[in-house]
Amino acid sequence: MIQEKGRMIFSWSCEDNYHVESHNTHIPDNLPVLNVMSATDKFFSQSNSYLDNPEALGYAGKVLANNPNAEIVLLPGAPHTLMNLPQARDAVQAFINRVFRS
Repeated sequence: MIQEKGRMIFSWSCEDNYHVESHNTHIPDNLPVLNVMSATDKFFSQSNSYLDNPEALGYAGKVLANNPNAEIVLLPGAPHTLMNLPQARDAVQAFINRVFRS
């Protein structure tokens, strides 16, 4: 069996919200993770009036709080579809270099 070396999460906050009753995110606390989000994602940040979670951060901060190998990148003014922004691509490249090419 191939062991998971790392995980990249784009535009998903890993929190309960209008889209899921319970996010049920399970990530090992030592797995390298990159979470790239808009600083004010239109679907998952507090700027969304129908988010239905007053405790939401808008990114995976709570799920990754105990993970020393996690990196959260919040891009100001980025759209929900941020994967191809230069800042997101730079973060991905650095993560790949650090985790998958070491």
